[in-house]
Amino acid sequence: MTATTGSPTPPKRAPDAGTEGSGPVGDDRLRPLLVRVAGKDRAAFAALYDLTVAQVHGIVLRVVRGGTDAEDVTREVFEQVWHTADRYAPQVGSPLAWLSALAHRRAADRIRSRAGRPHAGVPAAAEATPPGCGHGEPLYLAYYEGMTCGQIAERLDLPVATVRARIRAGVARMRATATDVPAG
Repeated sequence: MTATTGSPTPPKRAPDAGTEGSGPVGDDRLRPLLVRVAGKDRAAFAALYDLTVAQVHGIVLRVVRGGTDAEDVTREVFEQVWHTADRYAPQVGSPLAWLSALAHRRAADRIRSRAGRPHAGVPAAAEATPPGCGHGEPLYLAYYEGMTCGQIAERLDLPVATVRARIRAGVARMRATATDVPAG
């Protein structure tokens, strides 16, 4: 247990040391664990960590692209899980989707803090989408705020299918823009 937060310290195992193999874990195993973690059950927290640390660390590693930062962010994600497990809403998404959103959001925060300015990378997204096309805001909400397509649709008063299409189109446009930039 850490003295300042009251949360258990994640086990000192390598992030890829999952005990259940390399495949994703089913909701039927994770949902009850999250309920128990919300009740501050340390054994459930350890089991949840063991089952999901490889996936969470993989997401973080892809975003922050640095071993030490990735380990720190992964630890922070699991500390956040300990403190906010009671906020998990099964009707919104699967436990692994919730953990993935937490991991992506926390990793994006680390990148922004590293850059020394808020929302690093958003200008590139804005430049890659033409004015008024509507791709920029759904992209921002999905990738920097960690919102689901349903949450974005509700916030922007759009159909979910439209939000998904705009995100796909925005990502495709950014990808095309990135390939047009000369290596330097």
